[in-house]
Amino acid sequence: LMWTAFVDHRPSVFYDSESYHLQGGRFAQALHLIGPAEVARLNAEETPEQRAVNDTLLGARSPFYGLFFYGSERIGTLWLTALLQGLAAAWTLFVLFKAAATRAGPLARGAAIAVLAAVSSLPFFTSFVLPDVFAGIGLLAAVTLLVHADRLVRSERIGLWAMVFSACAFHQSNVLTLAAVAFAGGLLLLGARAGRAASRRREGLVLSAAV
Repeated sequence: LMWTAFVDHRPSVFYDSESYHLQGGRFAQALHLIGPAEVARLNAEETPEQRAVNDTLLGARSPFYGLFFYGSERIGTLWLTALLQGLAAAWTLFVLFKAAATRAGPLARGAAIAVLAAVSSLPFFTSFVLPDVFAGIGLLAAVTLLVHADRLVRSERIGLWAMVFSACAFHQSNVLTLAAVAFAGGLLLLGARAGRAASRRREGLVLSAAV
């Protein structure tokens, strides 16, 4: 799911990526996760003029995605950031296919993911060092929790909940989208006679992660 990065010989970054990285460094500093030498390095990267501009921009950047980006990049370069994004997408798809197509084996589910990697834009988004890919991951996780919660084991429900939570923490615009999906999904489940208790439980599970 990140073959485009291998073709380009590196993951893709944008102007926003630098802002997220800086936000992540400042967040790590505030949480006392980095030492004095790293703090000095971060401060040396900004001139007073750049700091004034960045202070304006950073208000619109999620410190949580910034921390994820900054930490993964410092540990394993941009490749680790893209790899973790690709793994999150692949795992979410694998669990969705497992729950939706119970008769399909691991090979068939892997083949379905390979087809998506070949014909969809997903590899481009997993290779972009931006939180955009988590909007799709969060949506898939929310739908899986709403529709197939009874077919998931506890660890899968926790993992999908974490994907919805991460999507909302990484970009605030996803909060309203996934909350709306939860409400709409709850109504559809009631219409499908899934039972009021089951519908509320699944809707609440998604909402607890989204808000």
